[in-house]
This record gives sequence, structure tokens and C-alpha cells, in this order.
Amino acid sequence: MGKLVFIGIGISSEKALSLEAVEEIKGSDFVYIDSYTSYMPDFDLGKVKEMTGKTVIEVRREEIEKEEPVIIEKALENNVAFLVPGDPFISTTHFNLLIDAEDRGIKTKVIHGVSILSAAISISGLHNYKFGASATVPLEYENYDPKSFYYVLKDNLERRLHTLFYLDVDAERKRYLTVNEAVERLLSIEKKEQKNVFSEKTVVMGLARVGTRSEIIRVGEAGKIRDIDFGGAPHMLIVPGALHFSEERVMRRYLV
Repeated sequence: MGKLVFIGIGISSEKALSLEAVEEIKGSDFVYIDSYTSYMPDFDLGKVKEMTGKTVIEVRREEIEKEEPVIIEKALENNVAFLVPGDPFISTTHFNLLIDAEDRGIKTKVIHGVSILSAAISISGLHNYKFGASATVPLEYENYDPKSFYYVLKDNLERRLHTLFYLDVDAERKRYLTVNEAVERLLSIEKKEQKNVFSEKTVVMGLARVGTRSEIIRVGEAGKIRDIDFGGAPHMLIVPGALHFSEERVMRRYLV
């Protein structure tokens, strides 16, 4: 019986791989990487091969979510490493893979990595215990007009809490929601719902490529942030609630 190791690869580049992660990759018969739940422009698969001697195979959503995923099939008799952006089980369905593997008698192991959830909150300078529920601002889909993320913001603001928005990623089709689009989406929903939740005067924080060399963080009124070029993906958006004086000081550091 083989082994399946879930390895969080963080949010920056292959240089963020831990020594433990490199050791596990070197000892694996097959190495796969999740290529669809996130986008890591600085992560170089060629350099991973140089570091470990192993070729990394990209897997798509349909290969993971089918009845007999290729990763489970290989792990029945081999040592398999599955590389996942961020932390293996944050904002993914990969825990189902771990349970399925254990149900088949496969040994499992988890090596955690830095998650965008903790990194974005950390670099924002806002108090982590003052964040309410997070939400995803989705890409536009045909015949689909979601508003739930707007009402998550409404509920958080009523409780004086901060809101962190994940901005949707479709890595397979290379489509990534931007800070600018997210702000515009919130303004558009406000115009329809008229709940006084969000306006061009609402102070927001836009974040792009957190943890990388090209990281950008800007704070300002939504109407101004909407017009800033944040560059390539991935992006995130934070709408602060009530601010402590120490949080106000940090916000000024990023003010446009």
C-alpha cells in the first residue's frame, strides 16, 4: 500500500517549499500539482524539478473530482505527493481526497503551507479577530447573478467587522477577477438593492499578488481604488469595519 502526501506550497514561489516538503517530493514516485484552484505566477515547475529531480504533473478539476481520481489510483501502490497552492485544505475540496484515500487504506500525511487567508489578513494590519465571514466575488456566469457576497458584507458591517473577499479564479481558462471588477460589482448590486452597504465613498483595501516580489496594497475610497491598475492576478479585496486606532495607522501606510 502506498502513501499520499498533501503539500501546501504557499503563495509565492518554489523557494517557499519547506525542507520537509522537498524531502517528501524527492521520496515520491509521482508528483502532482493542483492547477485550478489558484494562480501562482512565480511558481516554476522547472525549478522544482531541479531541486527535487521529480517531474511535476499538472492535474485539472475533472481529474480530481471524478469517481476514481488519478491521484488515488496511483497512491494505492506508490508514494504520491500532491502539491496544493496555499494550505492544502483552505478553500478547496481536497479534504475529500484525504478521506477517500484513508478509506482505501492509503497512508496520508499533510504538510501545511502559508495560506492567502492568513497572509492577506496579516499584511493588511487589521486585527484578525475582527474579521467576520469571508466571501467570494465570483466571475460572471451566464444566467447567474449572485448577490450573496453583498449580504455577507452587509451583515459584517452591521456587526462592525472587517470583510475579506476572495476574487474568483478560473486558472484553466486564465480568467481572474480583479479588484476593479469586484468594486464595480459591489457598486452595481448596491444600485439595485439600495441597502446603503457600499458606495464610491466606502474605504476599501485592494491587494494584489500578496507574498510575491510584485505585491501591491492600496487603501482609499472605492471610487479611487476602482481606477488603479493592480496588475496581474491574483487579487483580493478587504472592506474594513470599525477601526481601532492602531489599524487606522496601518491603513494610512497604504493610502493612495
